[in-house]
Amino acid sequence: VGLDLNWELDLWGRLRASINAAEADPVASEADLASARLALTAQTATAWFDLNEALAQERVAVETFEARTRALELTERRLSRGLASALDVRTARTTQASAEAAIARQSLASGNATRRLEILLGRYPSAELDASADLPELLALPPAGNPTLLLTRRPDIAAAEARISAAGLRAEQARLAMLPSFRLTGD
Repeated sequence: VGLDLNWELDLWGRLRASINAAEADPVASEADLASARLALTAQTATAWFDLNEALAQERVAVETFEARTRALELTERRLSRGLASALDVRTARTTQASAEAAIARQSLASGNATRRLEILLGRYPSAELDASADLPELLALPPAGNPTLLLTRRPDIAAAEARISAAGLRAEQARLAMLPSFRLTGD
């Protein structure tokens, strides 16, 4: 049975810098994970509001179409009584057709918004999510506070700080590697 024993005197702090740099890497990875979670949450909230907006616009388009249909009926009745011209009827039909096209556009937009939200929620994008066209009531935001403190809470900035710290420690380790080392080896 053989036994090898190696020991290096960390006279200049090269090994300590290497350990500290290695400890900064998981901190940066954890901050990246927190940043990804925050970004996903923000995208999901934005997609939810986009869906609510698209549904509300679709509802307005349907109401507009119904109003244009009533206006067309009134214009046709006026034409039959001799109170309107054929041009008025054609104009009313055109505005009704435009309103009908707006329903199709808004229906497509709400379907796309629904699928986007379903993807962010990890569901199959089938545009079958049941959502309301009403926007939720939002609570008042707490005071923002000091902008410098806000920056220190951002996970992407924490990750960048950890990476810069690790890079500085690795540069220090490389600089110290040029100095002589003292090793004891035994068998």
